[in-house]
Amino acid sequence: MEEIAQPDAFLNYGRVLRLSAMRYHDHPALEFEGEATSYVLLNEQVNAMANALAARGVTSGDRVILCAPNGPDYVRVMFALAKLGAIAVPTNTGLLGEDLAHVLHATSPRLVAAAPQYLARVRDALSLAERDGSVEVVRILPDSANAGQALEPETLSIAGFCTDEPPEPTMADSETAILLFTSGSMGTPKAVAKSYRNLTWHAINRQLSQPRHEGDRELFVLPLSGVGFGNFLLTDLMVGGTCVLEPRFDPHRTAHLLAEGDIRVAFLAPTMLMAVDAAVPGASYPSVAVLETAYEITPAQRQRISAMFPSAQIHYSYGCTEGSMARASGDAFLGDPTNVGYASGLDEYRAPAEAAGLGEIEVSGPSVMQGYLRAPGAIDASDVRGGWFATGDLGYQDANGAVHFGGRVKDMIKTGGLNVFAADVEAALAEHRSVSRVAVIGVPDEYWGEAVVAVVEFASNVEVSEGELRTHAKETLAGFKRPKTYLTVDHLPLNPGGKLAKGEIRSMIETGGARPLQSSREP
Repeated sequence: MEEIAQPDAFLNYGRVLRLSAMRYHDHPALEFEGEATSYVLLNEQVNAMANALAARGVTSGDRVILCAPNGPDYVRVMFALAKLGAIAVPTNTGLLGEDLAHVLHATSPRLVAAAPQYLARVRDALSLAERDGSVEVVRILPDSANAGQALEPETLSIAGFCTDEPPEPTMADSETAILLFTSGSMGTPKAVAKSYRNLTWHAINRQLSQPRHEGDRELFVLPLSGVGFGNFLLTDLMVGGTCVLEPRFDPHRTAHLLAEGDIRVAFLAPTMLMAVDAAVPGASYPSVAVLETAYEITPAQRQRISAMFPSAQIHYSYGCTEGSMARASGDAFLGDPTNVGYASGLDEYRAPAEAAGLGEIEVSGPSVMQGYLRAPGAIDASDVRGGWFATGDLGYQDANGAVHFGGRVKDMIKTGGLNVFAADVEAALAEHRSVSRVAVIGVPDEYWGEAVVAVVEFASNVEVSEGELRTHAKETLAGFKRPKTYLTVDHLPLNPGGKLAKGEIRSMIETGGARPLQSSREP
């Protein structure tokens, strides 16, 4: 008889997959480009991948970087590392040069698994990080099990490896399982360390707050390099669902799957939803039962989404890499009086009482991070004080316990002695019919202290005058909130979660990458 796991070693998500394979057996766990993989087969493939990694010297506590688009092999590697007790470092494929070198230097990986199109970039970054020659770099394909061709020796593959369970690691649930780099929406990404307990609790919390059911099909188009692995894919595989995994977000492909793919559940960022709407104007998707999107969404977008998904429960999600994801269906971004708005599963949010005004939102619970990786092997837990993490977001808590989002601390612009929240200005300008997206930034100014600057992405083939935008702002915003400067770009950069990459946008302002709209200075 198999020995049971060591005490405090039950929440390893490699073990979760093994138990799900026993429970759901031949039910499809994963679907990728029309190919379905059952729970039993996926678990066997993960075992083979664990043995393939072990053959390359990966062992308990080692770090392995993944730099690749979504695919079954990516999923296999994530679970295989958990079964070995190694640490996964899923990495944003958009990182270049010094940013990627920063990740390599910070994590000191044993192995880097990169898709063929990123191999040269990884090797250049290793040279910048002065790690070339000391780190093994291998190719990772979307699906080596269905490659249909002979694979090169440096390709990480399950072919020829034993499908038996590897020896169970001795890692406790409290040990580090994954290093997640924040999306860097405001600057340099930081490495968030999460334990096996943290990541599995992401899935448990999601199941508690918005239950999935055996047989549910969930569309997954987010990059696996973010928190989506724990929040979505792991939840599906814990409860017998099917994760319909896409290599990347494509609005036409997404619209097709929503219409024809028997999708019951989906998470799509607001920018993704608007892209789907633009790809197939006027379409609706009545078969979707649950739609999740981000809380950063305009009233006009809410109305359009309701028309696109007439039968769906629509949930607006709030969260951070360091904490967890909370969901609400009302105006309170973290909940409403009918939806226990102060908690997400067993994670709890708090903020100052409404009468006290806006203050920082904090989160506590089993999915809150261990801390930040400050140096290879060194986790700094000082940002989690008494079990609570300050999110950097502002909000208040109403009499019913619901927490309302009020903007980001770093998005508060102090101009002329008054506080302006970028989210308020963005929401007002986004109501203009010709504005596709808008980012509002505070820039240093000798007179104002900080000047409010709007960077606008217009709808296709449309660009209105600055005067028209100023007129719109006068009709919708108090005088002190109105932008002093209006700039425009063809495309506002987004992070992998579909949010505005404000650190990059600030750089565009500073370097002249955003162009002015005629005479743009307001007296």
